[in-house]
Parts: sequence; C-alpha cells; structure tokens
Amino acid sequence: MAFLHGYGFGLLMAFFIGPVFFYLLQTSLEHGTRSGMAAAIGIFTSDIAAVTLCYFWASKLFEGGQNEFWLSLIGGLILVVFGLGYIFKPKLPTKQKIKIKKADYVTFFTKAFLVNFVNPFVFLVWISIIGLGQSQYHAENEVILFLAAALLGVITTDTLKVIGCRYLRRVIEPHFLLKVYRIIGIVLLAFSIRLFWHAFTL
Repeated sequence: MAFLHGYGFGLLMAFFIGPVFFYLLQTSLEHGTRSGMAAAIGIFTSDIAAVTLCYFWASKLFEGGQNEFWLSLIGGLILVVFGLGYIFKPKLPTKQKIKIKKADYVTFFTKAFLVNFVNPFVFLVWISIIGLGQSQYHAENEVILFLAAALLGVITTDTLKVIGCRYLRRVIEPHFLLKVYRIIGIVLLAFSIRLFWHAFTL
C-alpha cells in the first residue's frame, strides 16, 4: 500500500510545472532522447539528494531562512542566464544528426540537477510529501518505501515527457519551435523573479 500510495504521488508531481520542466522539454526537443534522459536522470538525482536532506535535516536546512535565501538567489540567477539564452540565442534542431559527446551528457545532467536542486520550492514540496508519508505510515521502512515509490513516479513521468518530445520533434516546424523556446525563456525569467521575490521577502 505504501508503494502504490507513494508512486501515485510521484505521478501527480508531473503536474507541478516548474523551471526544470521547461529545461527538460528544451533539452529533449533540441538534442534528442538520450540528452533528454541525461537531464531526467539529473533531475532524479537532485530529487534523491533533496529527499535525503529533507528526511534527515529538514529542520536545520531552512533554519533562520539563511539557506533558503541563498538557494533562492542562486536559483534565480541560474534561471536568468538560461532564460536569456533561450530568448536571444535559441538553438534549433536540424534534420542532420548532431553528434553528442559524452561531456555533453554530463552538461545536460549537471544543468538539470542544478536547476532543480537550487529551487527551494522543490525542498518544500518534498518536505510536505515526507510529512504526509510520516503521518500515514508509522514504521520507518514504510515511510522510506513511500518516498522511494514517489521518486520512481517522478522518473517515470519525466521519461514519458522525453519520449513525447521525441515524437513531437519530428513534426514540429522550426519557426514554431523558435517561438516555443522564446516562451520557455520568458517563463524561466518569470520563475527567476519569483525566486528573487521569495529570497528578499523572507
């Protein structure tokens, strides 16, 4: 029961539209399925790190608001850089097969990890899910199973997004994709403003 409950919550997190969703979309459309999966694994890894931190040190993590301030500030700056890049220097996919180097996969992984990890709202969501699990299940192994299943649900939905982009990439027109990238850039800038606002109103 704990597994199914947690997995269901992980699937529902697909409807949380944050900056990392748009980075995953852009990477998959621009660089293909493998690159998108590298980004998805980066998100998954950062979620594991966030869950671990929240599970063992949640009370200390945001003590006094100091760590939350720096996470919001750094996250906002990263989103500004990404957002401006998508608006002014979007790279459209071509019909020619582009060779992706191993170092590029590391870059996609790292960027996705950072975009997700420096977003304090990710921690707040996981703290809420951990609280829910602990309120529903009193045995520690059941709570851990609940959280592991939630993480599995997240990587499942991210994988489906990447696969969906694979088919979308085949039919979407370059000029329309250019507009999509610019919209993504504007959305990322909007998220950066939200993070800056959160940082300076703590």
